[in-house]
Order: sequence, then C-alpha cells, then structure tokens
Amino acid sequence: MNGWGRQNGSGYDPWDRSAETGRGGVFAPENGTEGQPESMSSYALGALGALLGAVVGALPTLLTGLFGFVSGWLALLIPFGARKGYRLFRGARKSGYALAVLLVCSLAVSGAVSVFLTWPYGVREEPLFFLIPILFSFFGVLACRRGLQSYVNPALLENMTRQARQENREVGGTGELYIAKQQWIRPLKASILLSLFSQLAFAILLLILAMPDESMAPVLAAMGAMLGVFLTIFFVLLPFLGLVQPSGTVYIRTETGKLWRVLLAQLNQNDTYRFTHKSGALRLLTWDRLDEDERERAKANIRRAMADVESGAIYPGSILSMTVMPMEDLEVFRENEWRWRVRFRDGGGKRRSLSIPKAYPGMSLTSGGQGLNAPVPFRWSLLLTAIAIAVLLAVGGYLVGLRLEQPHQPIHRAAATTFVR
Repeated sequence: MNGWGRQNGSGYDPWDRSAETGRGGVFAPENGTEGQPESMSSYALGALGALLGAVVGALPTLLTGLFGFVSGWLALLIPFGARKGYRLFRGARKSGYALAVLLVCSLAVSGAVSVFLTWPYGVREEPLFFLIPILFSFFGVLACRRGLQSYVNPALLENMTRQARQENREVGGTGELYIAKQQWIRPLKASILLSLFSQLAFAILLLILAMPDESMAPVLAAMGAMLGVFLTIFFVLLPFLGLVQPSGTVYIRTETGKLWRVLLAQLNQNDTYRFTHKSGALRLLTWDRLDEDERERAKANIRRAMADVESGAIYPGSILSMTVMPMEDLEVFRENEWRWRVRFRDGGGKRRSLSIPKAYPGMSLTSGGQGLNAPVPFRWSLLLTAIAIAVLLAVGGYLVGLRLEQPHQPIHRAAATTFVR
C-alpha cells in the first residue's frame, strides 16, 4: 500500500529537483538540448551508435535465417537496437535527424541481411524471404518515434514530471494506491504449472510404456490421460489464469472510501494521460517497470482521469471509462484464499462482476477493513483434481481397450428341428 504523496517532516521533498537548477525552479537542459548548439561529434556518434545497434539487433534474424526461417517479429529488433545505440552513444537531440538516422540504418542493415540470406536462391525465387525483414524494420522505426521523445526533448518531459510531483504534493497522502506483488501469486502459479505438467508427464509415461506392446488397452489408456490434459486446461486451469497476471492493474481507494480500478497499459495508450514511452505491446506494462519519474506522472494522470470520469466529462461506456473505473456499491459475493468475486456499479451505473486476486499487499475491499498481509497459499485442490482426472480417464481408456481386444463370440441359437414328412 502506497500513499499518493511523499511526506517529509522537514518539508524537503527528495524528488523535487528545482533546487539543483539554481534558476528558480527552471529546468536546466542537458548538453545539446534547448539553447545549446549540437556538436558535430554528437551527429557522427549518434549515426555510429544507431548502425552498431541495428547490427546487434539483426543477429537473431540472421541466425534464424541461416536455418531457413525468417521472423518479422525478430526483425523488429533491428530498429529498436538502432534506437538503443543512438541513445547510448548520445546522438544529437534532434527528433528529425534521429528518426532519419534510425530509418537509414535500420533499412540498410535489414536490406543487407535480406541480400545475404537470399543470395544463394535469388530474390525472385524468395521475394517474401527478402522483403519481410525490410518491411518489419520500416514499421519498427515508426514505432520507435514515441520512444525517442524522452531523449530528444528531455526538458519537456522534466517539466511534466515536476508538475506531476507538485500536484501529488498538493493532494498529499489522501487516498491509497495498491500495487500487485508478483511474489504473492507465485504459489498459485506453481500449483497451476504442477497440475498441468504432472498430467502431461503421466500421459507421456503411459505412451512410452504402450509403444513396445501391441495391445490396444495401454494405448487407449495413454490417450485417455492426454484427453485429461486438455479437459484440465479448459475446465480447471483457465478460470485461474486471469489471476496470475495482476500486475497490469492497480487499485486506488480515495479519501471518500471509493475503490477504483485502473488498467495501466490502456491508460498509457491515451495521449491525454500518457505517462511513459513504454508501450506494453511486447511486455506487460506494470508498476514495477516504471521509474520514479514515470510513477509520479502516472499518479497525477490517474487522478486527473478519475476526476474526469467522476465529473461526467468522460462518456460512460467509452474506452477510458473502462480503463479507469469506479467500483460503487461494491459487494463480495464469493471469497476464498486466492481471490474475491465482487459485484459493483461502474461510472455509467451498469452492474458488473469481477475476480480480484489476493496479490495486493494491504488491500481490503471495505474501507477500514483488515488488509492483506500474506501471499496466497499453494492450491493443492488443483493438483489433486488434475491427477484424479488423468487417472480416471486413463483407467477408462484401458477398460475400453480390454473390451475391444476380447475375441468376438458368435451368437448361439437354438438348433431348429426339421421335420421331414
């Protein structure tokens, strides 16, 4: 449980950097930013870094291509590597130049990789093999534009962060922010994985034992155990899979006691409330992935979105209203050691139900109630249920096999008496 604001008895806020500037709280840009000319070395080093980064990013595409497989998703690493290299070599902080360098280096490296891979066959015989790295590199450069903003224009980002900190200090510690802790959900993850792999190992063992035997019964027993794996996945494990990835969702309890649910990745996709350049497309956007500046901006933007939803400025049923959702008239209708099942009304008055994993330290669904203080336990019932399903279906398959192997018994009919006249 974390408060909205950071309090210090001396009145000093360790996150306020205005004292470091010496200019009355005005941000002093780094070398090469606003007010200072770029040196020629920054242009050259930026191009060199982007080229080296693109080469490193192209290695997975090159290695897999040597085995006859080219993945467009791996080719996306080329422009992302170029962007990383440009930043590491401290290239010029000019958005137009940086984007042009990324585009040229990425396309040049991806083109070279394509030529190298298709040279033995010819481009005409393998056109897709040649074009896939180039096309995905081009679209990857477009996706990198957003990530460059924090580098080419740090003054703007710093001003946004300072404003967010100021807003958070003014509000103070009113309200509580609940962040999911992945360690708290690991016992449930372990029970799910152990349930699945124990069934799979049992089915594979039966199949190995049935291979040297020509009998049908062991084979059907192995098939029954394999069927149990699929049944367990769909009817036992799937209802719990939504509970093992809670980190992308945070909950906020305001000073009035109302609980809110916020989806971080979806909120960040809205330009009005964006707080980080991380997209969450390849990796789940979680609170742990945010640095301190991003967290300050996230707090301020979440509060601003909550105010917009509560004031009616956001149309009910819109994407944003689903992303930042008040949970009014909250009631728990089912609870166990791993989750709450709740009903509530959203901002538009619609009744909804939701499963909330018990992975949020200090969180309680009632204002002033006892908060969570321990991780969830291992769920032995999942493991026992999975084993029981596998054994029962394996035994059933074995009995069916025995039945099919029995020799066909002819039907005996009473001998008909023939009367000869």
